[in-house]
Amino acid sequence: MQGIGHVKVHQYRRVLGRVRTVSVTREGRRWYVILFCDDVPAEPLPPAGGVVGVDVAIASFLTTSAGEHEPNPTCLDRSAGRLAAAQRDLSRAKRGSARRGKTAARVGMISRGVACQG
Repeated sequence: MQGIGHVKVHQYRRVLGRVRTVSVTREGRRWYVILFCDDVPAEPLPPAGGVVGVDVAIASFLTTSAGEHEPNPTCLDRSAGRLAAAQRDLSRAKRGSARRGKTAARVGMISRGVACQG
């Protein structure tokens, strides 16, 4: 990388196609390299042979045409308490202090965790 030199990258997926653009972003203390590719070969899935209808609603996450209900995800419910406590700590910290910086980093870490939950 220009101005930095060689950088180690943890590659978890093969790069398919031709790399067009490389983007380097930072979220909190972590750095991410994003590759945008052209000419990626399409890999179609084999036909499943069945047809199903899906209804996405408010009361339940989804309902299939066979009558099966999938409940709403509760990812945020599990983390909401920790996130709320961290945000309260952040609001009480004095601006410009080292404690506020650490608390802001903790709020960011929890928020990123919530965003990545599936």
